[in-house]
Amino acid sequence: MGFYDNKSIMNMIKVSAVVLLMSFVLLIVAIVKYEPPRKSMYYAPGGKDITVNEIKHKLSAIGELSTYSYEYEGEAEMEYDRDWVVLNFLTDTEIDIEYRGVIKAGISIDQVGIEVDNELMIIFISLPRPQILSNEIEMTAYDADVDVFGKVDGDDASTLLEAAKMDELDRAIADGLLVEASANAEQIITDLLSVYDDYEIRFLFTDREIREEMQ
Repeated sequence: MGFYDNKSIMNMIKVSAVVLLMSFVLLIVAIVKYEPPRKSMYYAPGGKDITVNEIKHKLSAIGELSTYSYEYEGEAEMEYDRDWVVLNFLTDTEIDIEYRGVIKAGISIDQVGIEVDNELMIIFISLPRPQILSNEIEMTAYDADVDVFGKVDGDDASTLLEAAKMDELDRAIADGLLVEASANAEQIITDLLSVYDDYEIRFLFTDREIREEMQ
């Protein structure tokens, strides 16, 4: 049987202490740097499911969603006379106006349908057809050419402006105003619900036939 002197024993103790200290330091470093796998705060197997009310609450902050603006400008004119037969050429009246305006279209969030399939992890959104939210027009120039016996009615300019407003609305819809409003509404809602990153956002009733019907 061999024997160790005191010096050898002390050296062994020092080495063991150093090894133990290094192991402890490495353990602390590993604990500090460890990050558990991140899970979605909205869904985890056996965890909290998304509810329809939760999504409604998130969308309710939008209220009325104005999703597309259509700006326009143009000019319109009106001509008439007083039907005096012989002197009719002396009663001619011509009114010209220039105008500009903006039409806003969008949807009401209250009319959006929501369904959630937590098993398939899909949020279904049914969008209503976009509506015209406003059509603001202003006259930027006015000119009246009135013959000696002509007469200008004070409501002529307003009547002309209102007719131009309706014409511009028809033109905007024909140019795809409502289609663009629907597409933009989809994008805005998709961005808003992007926090549910584990879920697919799927829109219903916005296929090509519906879009063409809106035109």
